[in-house]
Amino acid sequence: MSYYEVINSPDQLVGAEGFLRLPSYIYDEFVFDDNRSKALDEAIEHIKRGECVLIIGKAGTGKTALLSMVLRRLMDMGYRVAKVINGEVLRRDHESAGIVLFYDDIPGMDIRSLRSIVENRPRMLIATSRIELLDELRSKLGEKPDSIFRIVLVEEMAEKYLNEILSRFARREGIEVKPEAADVVVKKAGRLPVYIWQVIRDLVISRRNVLDIDFANKIPEGMLEYVDRILWSVVGDADDRLETLLTLMTMTLMPEYEMHQDLFDAVYIEARREIKGEEAPPRAVLLGSQTLNKIRRYLARAPHYSFRLPHDSWADVLKGKSRGLLSGEIADLLYIFPEASFRELLRKAAERAFEEAISKSKDPNRIREFIRQVNLIGFGDIISKRGIVSEAKQLEQISVETKIPVMPKPMEEARVKEELPKPSIEREMRTSVRLYAIATRVFSPFQGNPKLKITDVTEAIISSSSYRSYCSIDKKTAISKMLFRKRGDRLVLQYPCWGDMSITETISILKAEPTALNTALGVVLILIGVALMMIPIIGWIVGIGLIVYTAETLLKGTKANLVQLDLSGRKDEVESLIREVRYRLKRPPILISTEIKELIRRALGADPIALEKEWHMF
Repeated sequence: MSYYEVINSPDQLVGAEGFLRLPSYIYDEFVFDDNRSKALDEAIEHIKRGECVLIIGKAGTGKTALLSMVLRRLMDMGYRVAKVINGEVLRRDHESAGIVLFYDDIPGMDIRSLRSIVENRPRMLIATSRIELLDELRSKLGEKPDSIFRIVLVEEMAEKYLNEILSRFARREGIEVKPEAADVVVKKAGRLPVYIWQVIRDLVISRRNVLDIDFANKIPEGMLEYVDRILWSVVGDADDRLETLLTLMTMTLMPEYEMHQDLFDAVYIEARREIKGEEAPPRAVLLGSQTLNKIRRYLARAPHYSFRLPHDSWADVLKGKSRGLLSGEIADLLYIFPEASFRELLRKAAERAFEEAISKSKDPNRIREFIRQVNLIGFGDIISKRGIVSEAKQLEQISVETKIPVMPKPMEEARVKEELPKPSIEREMRTSVRLYAIATRVFSPFQGNPKLKITDVTEAIISSSSYRSYCSIDKKTAISKMLFRKRGDRLVLQYPCWGDMSITETISILKAEPTALNTALGVVLILIGVALMMIPIIGWIVGIGLIVYTAETLLKGTKANLVQLDLSGRKDEVESLIREVRYRLKRPPILISTEIKELIRRALGADPIALEKEWHMF
């Protein structure tokens, strides 16, 4: 199973069911101050160099919003982006495909996925984290985050920019903002952009079209107290307020605070049974709760059959960190239900959801997402104990890491075996090749990063019709998106490619001291040059020329730029590219001179003639 899900459009990131829980118009209405402009540029540059980026900041400063702008900019530049699938092992397959990975709130990532970042060192990953959770992230990673990521800091925002956000968001939602109300809201925001978004969202859900001074005065100061106030306005004195709170509090146990819709309903039913001490038909419980329906309006709708808390600050409130009207009841529930009790309630709910909904569903995507979430919280045995669905074919694509055995019945075993996929011919048609060449030129291209150096071999590759055809990228774009990294005296270039091919070029400098014979001959020639300089004019010119020539050739030693090319992809595509590059070089890739041959022999311990022949095997 893949460890990422490709985003086909920036619109998938935002909106009611977007991955990032942001308004659909964020791209048009994002407000840049100096800090955010600089942060955006830094993040883009790091990603272009193939590095990983961690956007950090206090809760509510707009890390996720900045992440959305970075991803949108990358997509506009031609990069593909993909969301990391939590719980999967991150590898490096995405790099050759030119895909940038992202993950919002990385301290909440499954430990298995986090450890794979340390072990496999994937590049081109951008994530977010609260500053206050960096110690937790360091503990999970086993090393400092800045040893893996380039850190980009998002600071709190000045009031004039918050005022602009309020004005822009309100206009997009059709809300009139009274000037005196705007001043009050901005001051209460405490320099946090997320507070402004929560005010707008609250107005929209409560169907208000005017932000007046009365509303502004009633909302509390600070994000946590505001969320507490929203929860109070929903549950109030409702008969089922405690089971609703208990349901929301159970969501804080879920990775990314995301809960499958069937699991959410089952948690509410189990919470009602715990609070009321009675069992009732699920239909009556769910359809009879207006409080549950109201709270769903505030929850974010995740793309895959799930609900999410609107913001991390909601989790803070539900974990007892606020001082608002509901803080007392939340504290009581935390006392009565320690973490072990919450997990037991969640387990019972998972069992109920499976029995009453999942086992009867015909939607494989709905089933698959439920299984993924249940496995992430460690309840995969719920599935394996009961079996899954009568058609094993529905779940063929589920990751082997879920450890869910789909056992064929004895009578059906032969039929299931017949349906197993045959070995793919595609795997046999793939190849990996390493070739060596000598670069006759190393230079900076006219466009792109001024620190980037390419060779005549690089130019032959990116100018070839094979590269343009198989990687769907032209020469100019290739240079602008070329990833490079300096490793000691070596320069490593990673070619951008949107096709099924990976190309890496490593440039090394080979040097050799002049031989004893050359040194002796050089000394003799220099002495002759000095003697010639005793002759006026002509002798002086010839003597100087001889000395310079000797110093630049015989006494300088041998120096060469060795290129190591690593190519992988479809066999026919790789071979076609090699043939065209060989033609475009218009020279032997390696056998340039006797001195170079000897230099390569000493550096690689290989026969240069054999290395040259490898270019002609395709």
